[in-house]
Amino acid sequence: MSKIKFVIVLVVTFVIAQYLKDTAHSISLYALVTLPGTFLHELMHYTMAGLLGGHPGNFSLIPSGNTLGSVTFVPNWYNAASVGLAPLLLAPLTVFFAALSSRSNNPLKMVGGGYLAACSWVACTPSSQDFSVALVPTSWPLALSILWFTTWVIYRVVRVAIR
Repeated sequence: MSKIKFVIVLVVTFVIAQYLKDTAHSISLYALVTLPGTFLHELMHYTMAGLLGGHPGNFSLIPSGNTLGSVTFVPNWYNAASVGLAPLLLAPLTVFFAALSSRSNNPLKMVGGGYLAACSWVACTPSSQDFSVALVPTSWPLALSILWFTTWVIYRVVRVAIR
């Protein structure tokens, strides 16, 4: 695979992401076009809560007001920041999706992969509700360790993928 092709797919991913953000003026249209990203965002919360004993529940992708989806969990001193900041794990995953997309010679697969990467990029920002959950100071060391380790693993995978 060409590194140039990967860079092109990554740039196209960020252009698509900007167009997705431009649909935010209409919450219903935004919810529809970013549904894969919303799913990934909530899945990150759900998975992290499950891994850290937060007993996740009520996984919802039904928009309500300005909220596109939700997951409930039981926060405690060690899991609150990790669960609240879990969508940040989608940032390195965006690069991984772009790397997979750039390996294809099928233009439709490349655009589809770029769209999925763009949705994950748009969804990687924790919401204000996510930040309010993550404010438990004692849980930040674990959260930062998880984010660093996951980013390092995805970096290694992407490095192998673009060779």
